[in-house]
Amino acid sequence: MPVVRYLLDSDVIIEYLKDNRETVTLINKTGGKGLSCSVLTIIEVKRGVRPKQEATSADLFKIIKAYPVDKQIAELAVAFAREWQGKGKFLQLVDACIAATCVIYDLTLVTYNKRDYPMKELRII
Repeated sequence: MPVVRYLLDSDVIIEYLKDNRETVTLINKTGGKGLSCSVLTIIEVKRGVRPKQEATSADLFKIIKAYPVDKQIAELAVAFAREWQGKGKFLQLVDACIAATCVIYDLTLVTYNKRDYPMKELRII
């Protein structure tokens, strides 16, 4: 099994399920190096998946690692949320948890919503 190096944000998985060529290419390019997501991403994506996308989403979620939200991730997510709230930026809970997962597990976040992740300690493509 490849070493997990990338964590996919919900928007990237959604575009993959829409068969966006740029996203399919991106996932195929990074896939050999190990893909993952947060369990929160699974909830976000599956909540809105269309019937014709169900098989593809099920196949994708079978092959990528899913990180649970544990106490360490929760604590760092809260720290991020408080830090950025103090700077006048509100972070969504899911985004703070995804960022914390990436930092704790040394993962690069793959997202199209870079503005949602202002943390300097986060690697993003």
